[in-house]
Amino acid sequence: MSNVIELRLPANLRFSKQHISEMQNKNQHLTIRNTRGGCKLLIEAKNFSFSDVDEVELFLPSSMSFNSETIWESFSAKNELKIEANNEKIFIHMGNFRNIGDFTAQIISKLCFWNEQKNFGQVYSETTDFLLSNNKIREADAALISFKKLVYSKVSNYVVGSPNLCVEIVANEKSISHNLTKMQEDWVNSGTEVGLVVCPCVKKYYLFENTNSQEISFSVAFSHSLFPDLSLNFDELWEKALQF
Repeated sequence: MSNVIELRLPANLRFSKQHISEMQNKNQHLTIRNTRGGCKLLIEAKNFSFSDVDEVELFLPSSMSFNSETIWESFSAKNELKIEANNEKIFIHMGNFRNIGDFTAQIISKLCFWNEQKNFGQVYSETTDFLLSNNKIREADAALISFKKLVYSKVSNYVVGSPNLCVEIVANEKSISHNLTKMQEDWVNSGTEVGLVVCPCVKKYYLFENTNSQEISFSVAFSHSLFPDLSLNFDELWEKALQF
């Protein structure tokens, strides 16, 4: 992966030299510059490689007025990267290796099959945005939300609130700590009953409930009383993903 990211900007959004300077001061881990004409931001990693992380934070200039919805719509409309946002920064998700995509698809397939049997609610992938109670916009790799909790905003195209089950897949061992914090602070603190941070790189998953979390080996399948008869054998699903 290149160590430079190009962010294409919509026609109604441009950053001045002052804005770029402010962003550079806020993002010491990056080198930021405008292209001629101002239609792109070039973002280069300092002292690390984009290929070693799952996500990059980019703080925006406080001298410009943003809110989560306008940031998201502006950047996501012009870029193929998976991007999330709040009112002060955007989160740029790096591309993961192919097996992670296959592994995620296996998990979603299991959730969909169970949901069809139980008529529990809806299953969502990373293409769905959740507007959480902390005003952050987040995408889960896989999410299950009951009909009782499901609120969809046709105006913003967000699912408002948090899913009953949230699954995040970690491709890189260096990103485990960050994803554990994100699961607790964003998803669980916003009302997700069960959170799973699944790490095929170390053959472990982390189960979150309220303020508690536990580390579990892939050899132990996930099951929970809130989701009767649902079983996720991550060891088996990962082996299947490797065969694709």
